[in-house]
Amino acid sequence: MIKDLSSALRQLINSLSIRPLTTLAAIFFISIGYITLKSYDKLEALVVTPHEEASRFRKQLDNAALVNDAIENLRLTLKANNVVVKQFHNGKHDLTGLPFTESTSTFYTATYTSLGDEPLSSMNNSLRLMWREIDMPECIVIYSPSDVSTAKYFAEYKLIKEVRCPLTNLLNYPIGVISVGFSEGNTTNDQAAVTKTAAIAKRITGYLNDY
Repeated sequence: MIKDLSSALRQLINSLSIRPLTTLAAIFFISIGYITLKSYDKLEALVVTPHEEASRFRKQLDNAALVNDAIENLRLTLKANNVVVKQFHNGKHDLTGLPFTESTSTFYTATYTSLGDEPLSSMNNSLRLMWREIDMPECIVIYSPSDVSTAKYFAEYKLIKEVRCPLTNLLNYPIGVISVGFSEGNTTNDQAAVTKTAAIAKRITGYLNDY
């Protein structure tokens, strides 16, 4: 192996001394061809095939079913008005590291009808309460709305309180919130509601990451 490499290097040096321009041109085109071939292989590996896309879609459907079942069971257990999962995003899929600007209601029980995007600025106060310690977000119980988002939520469903828990991935990266709204007459203990909602929040984050 070493002898072959040494022989090839000697031949290259001899070629450079005899026909420098021709040899350099040959090296250049060989290098370009090698780089192009490798780039094509990497590009081909990134292309999603119809089968892979179908498998991904199937996984999304399965994950959605699990999340829907989890939040509906939570609503029934707590005798709540509704349960809503909102996920954070910056309005587009990119790799620029842009901060979150919006949230979208991606999962909700049948009694919740408000859809569409919502600017994070409209829920700023409630989010600040949840993320008082940025690395240790916590669930909160809201009795009196402190921002536009919660005020709208309370008014639309005539709620007396809301339990809201953070949704974070395994790296503690924020991905959204889960809200449980309670109407007049509900007697569920606050601590029980927080404990059960927090447990569901942890359970569904893995499915949301793959969604």
